[in-house]
Amino acid sequence: MLTPEFYLLAKKAGFVTLADPLSVKIDFPQNTIATSRAFLKSQPEAVTQYLKAAIEAIHYFKNNREESIRILGKYLGIQDREALAEIYELYKNVLAPLPLSTVEGMQMLLGWMAQRDPRAKEARAEQFIDSTSLREIEKSGFVSSLYQR
Repeated sequence: MLTPEFYLLAKKAGFVTLADPLSVKIDFPQNTIATSRAFLKSQPEAVTQYLKAAIEAIHYFKNNREESIRILGKYLGIQDREALAEIYELYKNVLAPLPLSTVEGMQMLLGWMAQRDPRAKEARAEQFIDSTSLREIEKSGFVSSLYQR
């Protein structure tokens, strides 16, 4: 299975599609932010500042099309302008303003991991998700203030 951007490139290159990942709503946690509980507890301000920067980056991406396409091309190593525009539109529409992980998505990931590591079968998705800092940022009005500009 390919990530959406490489699926679009493979399709454009003429590869045969077995399943279109863009037509299926898969809540897969591929863009999550992770840290240890110890760091979360000992450095809450650093965590908050990092999360705010990530939220601002999402906002910037969604509101600066040309620059975002240029950056995508640079870091994906793609020069095809049409493909980059498709990739931009795809991510513009799927990136949430507040990057929350879901229990459903994490449970799907654990299911895939269990194929290689039996310990994942015993894990609960809730063990790996702590949205407290993101919810505090949301409650502060930070996210809504970005999108009201």
